[in-house]
Amino acid sequence: MRPHTVFYKTAKGQEELAQRRGELSLRDRRVLMLVNGERNLAEIGQLAAIARVDDYADILGNLSTGGYVQYEGGPKAPSAPSPAPTQSAGGVAPTSESGLSETQEFMLTTLQAFTNRFRVSKLVDDISNVDSDAELRNYLEPWYDAIAESPEGIFRADELRAKLLEKLLAAEKRVF
Repeated sequence: MRPHTVFYKTAKGQEELAQRRGELSLRDRRVLMLVNGERNLAEIGQLAAIARVDDYADILGNLSTGGYVQYEGGPKAPSAPSPAPTQSAGGVAPTSESGLSETQEFMLTTLQAFTNRFRVSKLVDDISNVDSDAELRNYLEPWYDAIAESPEGIFRADELRAKLLEKLLAAEKRVF
């Protein structure tokens, strides 16, 4: 299982928690309670550590085999493609009203939502002053680190990085 694998309870898992039939050990129930259909393996691991359940991955495997949980390891099914925007000069994706590319807007909005603005002010300035979406790749790791190091962003950093990479790939396709 990969760290980004998302787990969700099956009907059997939901029923076990609701009716407490006693089919699971206390440790198994603790891990089952951490599964909510949104948390990935890494997030469940962080919460399991707080609950002092070190073998959470083995327990998840057993819960999966027992039919209490299922997991989704790959990306979600793609939605209907949106119309391709027109290319603007300089390799930058079409801009919003603010004059920033969609990718820049995403990076800046997530930094604002998940980090301390004073701690990342230089990074915000750097991203704001980038001239092309291709240059934004240089800020992918500092951006990710800033999100992942924040208390609110630690649980969403991988999901947000995946969205950012999709935006960067879409921007690169528009350039070529």
